[in-house]
Amino acid sequence: MYTLIARLTLFVSATTCLLLALTGQSYAVWYETQGQSVVLNGNKIQAKHQATEEALRQAMLFAGASVRSVQQLTDGLLNDERLEVSASGEVRQLELISETWHENAVTVRIRADIFPSQQQCSAAPFSKTIATSYFPLLERQHAQDGQVQELGRLVTARLKREFDQSAQHAVISSIEPYVVHWQSRQIRDQATALATQTKSQFVLTGVIEDLSVYRPQGSSLAFWEDDTATRSFRLKVELIDGINGAPLLNKTYETESEWEFDRFAQLDASSNQFWQSAYGLALQNQLRQL
Repeated sequence: MYTLIARLTLFVSATTCLLLALTGQSYAVWYETQGQSVVLNGNKIQAKHQATEEALRQAMLFAGASVRSVQQLTDGLLNDERLEVSASGEVRQLELISETWHENAVTVRIRADIFPSQQQCSAAPFSKTIATSYFPLLERQHAQDGQVQELGRLVTARLKREFDQSAQHAVISSIEPYVVHWQSRQIRDQATALATQTKSQFVLTGVIEDLSVYRPQGSSLAFWEDDTATRSFRLKVELIDGINGAPLLNKTYETESEWEFDRFAQLDASSNQFWQSAYGLALQNQLRQL
């Protein structure tokens, strides 16, 4: 079973780098991206330029090419010039697909033909950036036992820590400081917008679906039965391509562990007391599975 990180590496590298390894030749890959910009002071030319530059930057970041050439590429594309740029990935052809004007904004969509180099393939597993946000609690009433309403924010921070310590193929480069309700129907649009905003290649969505506590009723227990409370944890995650919103991985992680705290406790869920408890350790173990 592949972890999230391994699946990410395989997906990005499979098409181009496998062919390069087998044949010794580079094969072009088309990246289709879009950029947006607001019209300021009525300057539509500048807005179109900025939107095009943003679209090119997204394509080059995703492909592993150098973003230092974005300005030159933008000027060439808008002036209909033929350009070749040598970088860690080589841009051979650019196409302006469409431009859509709104009241005070423009959206530009482009296609970039990029040839990955041998160096890019060897370095590819180490350069994938992931954006995410605070994970929402699907059942907020579950958090009342122990007052752990901040767990969605803390889980993302812990997950980043696990990536920093053990991941060799990807990095959580951005955690946006707000909750996104990923269970909504607009998840694809939300993900691509977040990727554009944070200049990330992939988006990791997450929903904490279950934090319920089970407390046995003392009067109904036989003398040999355990009266220890237990708490569940179920996290649903999805890895999404930041360019086109395509889902790459969808998985649910769940566990159950002893819950040693009183139902009326006012816990600090960021404390060592929480994370070194049986339940906190169980959560950390699940985050390592990603």
